[in-house]
Formats: sequence, structure tokens, C-alpha cells
Amino acid sequence: MEMNDLQPIILPGIPTRRPLVIAGPCSAETEEQVLAAARALAAQEVKIFRAGIWKPRTKPGGFEGVGVEGLRWLQRVKAETGMYVSTEVATERHVFEALKAGVDLLWIGARTSANPFAMQELAGALRGVDIPVLVKNPVNPDLELWIGAIERLYNAGLRRLGAIHRGFSSYDRTIYRNQPQWHIPIELRRRLPQLPLCDPSHIGGKRELIAPLSQEAMDLGFDGLIVESHCTPDEAWSDKQQQGTPDVLCFMLHTLVVRETTQTTEPLAELRQQIDRLDDELLALMAKRMRSGSTRKSTVCRSCKPSVTTKSSTNAVHRPSSWVSTPNSSRHCCKPSTKSPSTNRSRSSTADPLPDRRKPLRSRGCSHAKTAGRQTGRSRIRSDYAEARKRRMKLNLITLTL
Repeated sequence: MEMNDLQPIILPGIPTRRPLVIAGPCSAETEEQVLAAARALAAQEVKIFRAGIWKPRTKPGGFEGVGVEGLRWLQRVKAETGMYVSTEVATERHVFEALKAGVDLLWIGARTSANPFAMQELAGALRGVDIPVLVKNPVNPDLELWIGAIERLYNAGLRRLGAIHRGFSSYDRTIYRNQPQWHIPIELRRRLPQLPLCDPSHIGGKRELIAPLSQEAMDLGFDGLIVESHCTPDEAWSDKQQQGTPDVLCFMLHTLVVRETTQTTEPLAELRQQIDRLDDELLALMAKRMRSGSTRKSTVCRSCKPSVTTKSSTNAVHRPSSWVSTPNSSRHCCKPSTKSPSTNRSRSSTADPLPDRRKPLRSRGCSHAKTAGRQTGRSRIRSDYAEARKRRMKLNLITLTL
């Protein structure tokens, strides 16, 4: 569906320059807490205040928001500070109560945007209402589902629409709470220009990651930031790790570098050539990795296998009594000595049971002696492959933003 007549989210009294900043606590906990945060943020020239009134939690029993009572606190924020106020809605009843309380901006959470039935219900509740609505990405990395959620609101007659990139859930353990996967919002921006905002609080999950994620969002051309800010974040009732104080938020906003034009010292054609070279390198590393991971026939002969235990095969180096070449093969295995006992006794009395002329062949002997070397080689290949993928992704992001 073509959505060519979308309108930018412009509110009277708010500068149109990037970034549009929406800030406030994760949850509205008490009236005093809400007003204190609003006053502190208003002093830092933040124009749009956010606070969660209804909080969908993963499990029951946790703090799930104060409900309708918190909307009265937002009304006080609006009256005392002159800020615009915003909150999250997930049901038709939420929409009705928020509109009745005069909320200026709504956003739809990641769990809700992943449910087409819930989105259709919200679209029906908002039909005929002229209010800015922001849609967070679904919890899973599905661009079409994200666009579908926006289209449902568009079909209901809403035109002041925006998108919030808050990262995607993943089972991988990384420094992020939710994986950024920047290529997905970049593709959304290509298809629906001037739409995405960034939620660095939910992507990072830690307050120390808010600043670098915000800078990365600005470098990628995002239009705004929605950041969680609490006067006493360590005492917050929800998501305390990802909230910063208003003073820290102000410092971060003043240190952001916002580039209105994309600058690069390399032409686009050269960047694409680098990507092609990295693709070739990745394919070569993958082929090498597959070769190193293939099963190899053991070079331990039957007479040696009983003496090599499972435990010792991974740590100890097997040293046979004598080395001989097998027919039609360059590999070596060990066989019992056929010489006389006296010869064997004289050889065992020496410091090294292997003759000097056979020492260069030691590394080609029993497969148990090669395990550590092969593991080191595989680790090196995996490391090279991961590094090449990182460089390839970085170049791809640069070309996408040009």
C-alpha cells in the first residue's frame, strides 16, 4: 500500500529540527514522582513528556501501572509545565480514557503491534481522531508486520503517524537488551520516509548505552528519540537499569552530533567494491571452515586404540613405540616392534624412544596429537569470519544511508 500523504509529527511550539525528543519515566508511579520528573525535564527544554499509565508485564504480579488515576497526573503536568503529554495504549478502553484526559500523543507498544487483532481494534477506536500515533516495532524482527500495523491506522484515517525502533527480542546473549538490527528500520525509512524514531532505552537496557545508541540513531538519519528519564532511577518501580536522570539526559542531548547531510570520504562505487571483496572473503572463510570441520579418519591403528582412553585423548599426546608408513599412504601409524628384545631394551634405555631420523614425522602420527592444533585453527577461522561479517555489515549500513 502506498502511504504518500503521511504528515510529519509537528506540534506547535516544538522546533522542527532533529531530534524530536520525548522523555519521561517508564511508569507513572506517584503524583509527586511524575510532577518532579516533568519539572526537571521542562527545565532542560524537553517539550514532550512521556509516562506509562498501563504497563503490560511479561508475568502477572508485577507493577502494571496505576491506571486511569495517572491520567489526572498528566493533566497536572500539562497545566503546570506547558509540556505535551503522551502515554501508551493497548486497548480500546485505553484510547477512550486517554482521549478524554486530553493526552496529546499516543504510542503503541511492541507486544500490541505484533497482534493484528489488537491493532485493528485500536484503529477502530481511533477512526476519525486527529492525533499523532507512534507504533513500536513488533518484538520479533518482522518488517511486514510492523508496516501492517501502521497501515491499519492509516486505513482508519490517521495521517500523523510515526514509528519507534525499540529493538528486537533474541535468545542471543549480547550487551543489548533488544537487538538493534538497524537494517530493518533503515528499510522502513526507505519505504516510508521521515517515519522512524529511536528508543535507545529499550534497545540498550542499560543507561550507559543510551548515549552511544542515540548517536548511532542520529548518524543513521532517525528523526527523534524517546528516552526514559527518572529523577531517582535506582528507585524506579520498573526498568530501573535503563533510566537516566534529567541532568544526564540533557548532557547527552547537548553532546549529540546531528549531521543534516550524509558525508563520506569514499565514493559509493568504491564502498560497493569493498562489500564485494568482503563477500568473496566470507565465502572463502566459510569453505575453509567447512573443510576444517569435516570428519577425518583416525590415524591410530588398532593395536594403539585400547591404550588411548577417552580422557587422555583430549589432553595427552600419544607417543607410539615405533613409526612405519602404511602402504599407498603418507600417513603413519604405530605397530609393535618386530626387533629382538635386546634391541628393544637398548632403545628404551635412551632418553628419547624415537630415532632422530623419525622425529620430523612425529607431528604426522597419531590423530590425538593433532586435536589441539585443529581446534586452534577452527577458532581462528571463526574469528576471521565474524570480523569479516562485522566489516561487511558496517559498509552495508554506510551505503544504505547514502
